[in-house]
Amino acid sequence: MVRQWLKDSVIYGATTIVTRGVAVVMLPFYTRLLTRGEYGAIDILTVVGSILNILLTMEIAQGVARRFTDAETDEEKQAYASTAWWFGVALYSLFVIIGILFANPIASLVLNSAEQAGLFRIACWAIALNGLFYLAQNQLRWQLMPSAFASASLVYTVLAAVVSLALMAGFDMGIRGFFFGQMVAAVVATTLSIAFARAYIGPRFDGAFLKRMLAFSAPLAPASIAALAIGFVDRFLILKLMGVEANGLYSAAFRIGSLVLLAVAGAQSAVTPLIWSRYRDPDAPARIEPILRAYAFGALSLLLGLALFAQPIALLLTGPDFQACYPYALPLAASLTIISLTPFAPGLHLTNKTHLFALINIAGAGLSALLCYFLIGRFGLTGAAMGTLIASTVSVSSLFVISQRYYPIPYRWGTLCAALAVATVFGLVGRYFETLILDGWVLLAIRTLVLLFSVLVLARLLVGEIRAGVTRIIAGRAG
Repeated sequence: MVRQWLKDSVIYGATTIVTRGVAVVMLPFYTRLLTRGEYGAIDILTVVGSILNILLTMEIAQGVARRFTDAETDEEKQAYASTAWWFGVALYSLFVIIGILFANPIASLVLNSAEQAGLFRIACWAIALNGLFYLAQNQLRWQLMPSAFASASLVYTVLAAVVSLALMAGFDMGIRGFFFGQMVAAVVATTLSIAFARAYIGPRFDGAFLKRMLAFSAPLAPASIAALAIGFVDRFLILKLMGVEANGLYSAAFRIGSLVLLAVAGAQSAVTPLIWSRYRDPDAPARIEPILRAYAFGALSLLLGLALFAQPIALLLTGPDFQACYPYALPLAASLTIISLTPFAPGLHLTNKTHLFALINIAGAGLSALLCYFLIGRFGLTGAAMGTLIASTVSVSSLFVISQRYYPIPYRWGTLCAALAVATVFGLVGRYFETLILDGWVLLAIRTLVLLFSVLVLARLLVGEIRAGVTRIIAGRAG
């Protein structure tokens, strides 16, 4: 199991590094071609799209994941995959029609301005096409085709970046060019994904199979929306309480914070399909445990790097109007990292206790909304970031506690807590030196030394045994 995870993680990880790397490369262009208000509008519409991708299809992709891996014949697998695809096509088509007809009131609600109705109509097409790409691409994950998944991701990412930049800079289309670029990329990448998955996605629709998938996935929809709300309710509250320009600054901090997932998101993507396909193995829980430690090592190392270098990273990646965003990047990065641990608590999904998963996330979303509302009023954007971090920590911790009752995994909590303490201490030490009046190069050298030493300590704590295990795997394959 660990060997398969390592293999898939390399593919997913390389893909994630490239796709998110392109997003990082594009950030300086976006923050120079767009105003804070325009960048904030893109962020809000992206969040709305994420919510609609869950709400419209009732998390049918998760239903496919659950039923497809358990299907005994290729005919059943084709019925599940094809039915889910055409279900998505029908619902996204309906969404575009409704979005176009009622663009004025929806734009007033979502963007605080009915004058943005034209932009919202364009965004509706982008949201729908991106949603269909998500469905087709995820089918490749459930078929355990990481190389095909990677190819589709790369095509989408490169096309979206190139076309968007050409339209925004070359044709002066501004924010509309961003969404047109996504539309072109989604059409091409979806076509490619369907070609890869053609053995299972075809002209077939079966209501009985749809009911089986929705019986599992529909209860997950409120939970997934609530999970998104934990991480994104801060944007809507900032929009309402502080305005779209403040949201643009906060969104830039979020993009910088998401850098911490750059090297570990591939590992995360590989975990879910691997667990679904192997969870019945008697030794599966013991094999999952070292994967979390390896993941924690990567995530904590990157968080430390961001804690020490947030300001120079912001200076490098953003335009002049956005460089004040760096103080908010670290708490947002920590929140994203905590939320990304969810696949390592699979007990409620594996035992069909999805109603408990929904309750945990709904409670977490409510807590996030309350904390952000009160903290934004008192501390501004810092309050929003801290409220999101606290709510994420409480929600994911609760999920792990309850998940362990249904599918116990022998995680080494003492080791993980020790690693967190080490990362926190070294992060504080590094930040202390920033308060001293030091030459820029001296400060850079100190930051680098602190980071390197802390990474060595974390490696000793978390991945010493894993390294030996990988060596045995490689030796076994060579033999």
